[in-house]
Amino acid sequence: MRAIGLGLLMAAVVSLPGYAAEPDGPANLITQAEALRIGVQGLLSSKSGDTATRKAQKEALIEYYLVPDQRMLWVDENGLTERAKLVIAEIGKADDYGLNASDYTLPDAAGFNASDPKAREWLADAEVKVSYAVLDYTNDARGGRIEPLRLSKNLDPSLALPNPSEVLESIAIRSDPGAYLRSFQPDQPQFEALRQKLIELRGGKVEEAKPAVVTIPDGPVLKLGVEHEQVALLRKRLEISPGANETKFDEAVLEAVRQFQSSHGSVADGMELTKREIEILRLLPMRLSQREIGRRLFVSYNTVHSHIRAIYRKLGVSSRDDAVERAREHGLLWDAARKSPG
Repeated sequence: MRAIGLGLLMAAVVSLPGYAAEPDGPANLITQAEALRIGVQGLLSSKSGDTATRKAQKEALIEYYLVPDQRMLWVDENGLTERAKLVIAEIGKADDYGLNASDYTLPDAAGFNASDPKAREWLADAEVKVSYAVLDYTNDARGGRIEPLRLSKNLDPSLALPNPSEVLESIAIRSDPGAYLRSFQPDQPQFEALRQKLIELRGGKVEEAKPAVVTIPDGPVLKLGVEHEQVALLRKRLEISPGANETKFDEAVLEAVRQFQSSHGSVADGMELTKREIEILRLLPMRLSQREIGRRLFVSYNTVHSHIRAIYRKLGVSSRDDAVERAREHGLLWDAARKSPG
């Protein structure tokens, strides 16, 4: 799939600008947004001696920007967006987490001039730089910056490094992408204590201790009607009153979960389904194969397969038919039904 995607990318980069520049043709055959997307594709198509990590990142970016009408993540006609500035500000704090902020190549917001003939090239370059910086940062935050075995043969941890495609899909729908980046850092109190000590030793301002966050351990899928002791923890985490039965997932809990999801840039379904999972879920009633779903959404078979497994887990089902039925019960197929022909 990715080999095909790269072929399509090269075809787009080579052909579309040629049509736009045809002397006797219309002056504006493609929109400015499409021209910018083509500029990004052109930068991503350049060949270089990439590491395995960079190749995976490039493939994910190519796959993301091949989607027709795909919006830019970090720039618009005015330069860097507020979302980009949040990300750049968060990456700028990398030193506080034991990383090096200077390792991440980022654009200078002050360097953009809309009247410059090369403004579009600047925007495309900035889009690619921020995207790579985001992928590098999430990888480094999870321990991917250093190969443990290079330090000692006695170190052989199993690192769960983030999937670049999933990072892009997730950060694209987050209302606060800076907070999303921060979530890749360890959240254990011991790490936070070490982080604060590092800031202190470097002469920085130490943050005041925050109230401990209620942690909900792994367990069953919590949904409307379920009774489980973890629901009581969820109530404490979201500051919901105990109600008649604090261990029951009732309408009050469902509404609080939806509000929490909405405020954190997730799909407000009460079940923590991502935007991509919702898209795939709404294609399941059409009886498409996983490869056909992948072709429609311009993602690989493995990506679709992983998302479907996540959908089953979150909905508490084990088959496509059960997933569709559960989605109908929760009104998650309403948009698809409304848009379907006839």
